[in-house]
Amino acid sequence: MDVQAFWIVIGTYNQHTIAAQAVLLVFLVCSVILSYQRKNPWMAKFALGIANLFIGIVFFAWYGTEPIQKYFALPLYLLCGGLF
Repeated sequence: MDVQAFWIVIGTYNQHTIAAQAVLLVFLVCSVILSYQRKNPWMAKFALGIANLFIGIVFFAWYGTEPIQKYFALPLYLLCGGLF
């Protein structure tokens, strides 16, 4: 995989998804707080699953340009998201 292509994908992804990333970050922090306070002990796992699915679908499937992103990283992130 070309390093320059990888950084171009990261730059494009960050420019187009900054609002979604902010919402996801707030969701993750709130989920960890709720899990830590034992109000919803499953919430942190659920939030991590959502984050992995988001990264897999948006970063690797939508913005990914290299075969290793589509055929290696995408299934890996989807599997991790599903397992969480």
